[in-house]
Amino acid sequence: MYSLMKKIITEKDIRRHVSLVEQLLNHTKITVNELAEIIGTTERTIFSDLQSIRSHLPEGWDIFSDQAGISLQNQQNLLTNDLWEIFFKQSVSVELLKNLLFTKKVAVPDFLADHGLSYGTLKRHVTKINQRLASYDLQIDLTKYTACILGKERAIRTFYHRLLIPFTHNNYFFEDYSIHESHYFQFLRNLSQTELAVETEEIFGTCWFFINTIRIKANCRLDSSIHINSTLSSLYDSALKKLYLTEGIYLKDTE
Repeated sequence: MYSLMKKIITEKDIRRHVSLVEQLLNHTKITVNELAEIIGTTERTIFSDLQSIRSHLPEGWDIFSDQAGISLQNQQNLLTNDLWEIFFKQSVSVELLKNLLFTKKVAVPDFLADHGLSYGTLKRHVTKINQRLASYDLQIDLTKYTACILGKERAIRTFYHRLLIPFTHNNYFFEDYSIHESHYFQFLRNLSQTELAVETEEIFGTCWFFINTIRIKANCRLDSSIHINSTLSSLYDSALKKLYLTEGIYLKDTE
């Protein structure tokens, strides 16, 4: 799993499960002893973790063991991103950050009720998340009633972009992504037929488009003080405005 996402997961057991699955993905066969040594835990813990992971695996994935070792088999050639989703749903920190992507403020009482948490437990998770967010000049402001991200909107979007690039094609973060992706790809195809054609990194651009769309719909606009006077960016203004209009979004000023 992408390193930034692993750092965001505040639960030690979930991070251990992620590391375990990573090893299984990277080895055709591996022994329990080897797994315990690599991950830095006991064989007993590895056996317990394997049982827990096996019970949550999505259809098409399975863990097999024999005298030669343990293997993780992808019987239907499924995407690895679908595998990571089982851990996202179990992590309080990832769930909170997902909620904060889609709204300015999360209603804490509802979040606690939905996840069966106490306020004290959530507060401990937020303290750990804020240690990771410090390098982005961001922090989660938590009260008993609301949670929100403090910081410049540009920094918030940059953080989510870095966090989610490896998971762009994952319905956990981007529901109905294929619809939004088709809009972006049409935008690229239109550019390729004009003098504005450029070599574009599709994944980077699609992820940024998704995040911008989500944040604008949540009424989280870029700071009004930001002003861009770029001949290059102005070349694409008209095409980009049309792209966002397919999502029902009217860009404001230099946004």
